[in-house]
Amino acid sequence: MQIRYYTQRIGLILQLMAAVIPVFAAIITGDWSGFLAAYLLVGVIQVISCLCHLLMIRDAFRSRWRIKYELSLLLLIILGFVAYYLSNFKNTVAYIVMFASPVLAVFYFSICRDETRRLGAAIHEIHEEQ
Repeated sequence: MQIRYYTQRIGLILQLMAAVIPVFAAIITGDWSGFLAAYLLVGVIQVISCLCHLLMIRDAFRSRWRIKYELSLLLLIILGFVAYYLSNFKNTVAYIVMFASPVLAVFYFSICRDETRRLGAAIHEIHEEQ
């Protein structure tokens, strides 16, 4: 359980770093060209994390909100594929994804933070009992 707690914390730190560092770098340098790459990096980190949790972790510490996130992500992916094949809707879906992605990113970060807190509390209780 402790290994999961520490990997969960590392995941939170990676998400924060991938989101915050490029913004500060862009503000300091005035060059926003790397911001899109960072925007995509946060999404990639979160999707990989989501897939790892979906495939490997089935326990009491899995947030009830995680399934809602997974379904939202699946819907967005399906919408993207459908729009890719229906060329009339490509721009519309691109805008939807552009605005939905930050909402999903904050949602996923909140889920991970909640799970990490519950894991930490459980570990703390175990150490108190010993």
